[in-house]
Amino acid sequence: MNQESNIQDPYEILQVHPKADLETINHMHRYLAGKYHPDTVPTNLKAEYEERMKRINAAYDMIINSNNGSHYSGSCGVNDCRMEIVNTLMEVANAGGGKNDCYRKSISILQSIVSENQGLELEYIAHGKIAEIQFVDLHDYKSAAVTLEVMLQRNPNPNDYDTILATIIACNINEHNLSNALNYCDIAINSCTSIKAILGAYLNKGDILDDLHKYDDAINIFQYVILHYRNMDEAAYAQYRIARILDSGLQKYPASIIEYRKVLHEFGDSEWAKDCQWRIDYIQRKHIEKKGWWE
Repeated sequence: MNQESNIQDPYEILQVHPKADLETINHMHRYLAGKYHPDTVPTNLKAEYEERMKRINAAYDMIINSNNGSHYSGSCGVNDCRMEIVNTLMEVANAGGGKNDCYRKSISILQSIVSENQGLELEYIAHGKIAEIQFVDLHDYKSAAVTLEVMLQRNPNPNDYDTILATIIACNINEHNLSNALNYCDIAINSCTSIKAILGAYLNKGDILDDLHKYDDAINIFQYVILHYRNMDEAAYAQYRIARILDSGLQKYPASIIEYRKVLHEFGDSEWAKDCQWRIDYIQRKHIEKKGWWE
């Protein structure tokens, strides 16, 4: 049977009855996606399995969208079933079956939910799922930031608000839009309710200032964290970052050794202390004693 005839008979491809309910259709889609996962077969069969997965996904798409949504009938409403379809598509994507198609279809379905539920809670939930796919799965940070900014306008609850701001900052950092990232760091510092979120914004701001070669400003940020949050894990990172800036940024080697020793003395159990002694030894030999590694 050629591809065209397969697409014309989607129920046969998914091995379901034409009157099968949505749960059965979703179950068979997940089962076949796992069975014909291209990464589970030898290299010589990979192309064949990729083609089979395309037919399976195309058949699923045709069935779900056929008969003016007849498969939405039953105990769940249209939007509930749409969300169930999105969850199924994401399970298939996580299993490795036609990821790009699954992500594209999921976003398309979610955008329909957004457009038809303006001002309702479901619009907000759908936007959250779109942002998650854009950020985590597609690494489309620019689009994710736009989606998250729309969510901010909905005045989300405090936990969501802090997470949204942190993710927008991450999006802008990944897009190298550092000025915008700094702006959102300041917003987070002044408006987040979680200490972890506030500290995360401070540390991100310090790292960004370092990237911009604004070393003194970065050091001031990290010193503030150490002074006010000394008992938090973030203080160890801040102390380490000061040492690194003095070392790699400002080339103030004696001063950097002092700061590395502070990490070892005050935060010796932290992960940031692991390479401090090595850095101290290297600086003393390379930049102070002026010796080569072989001496």
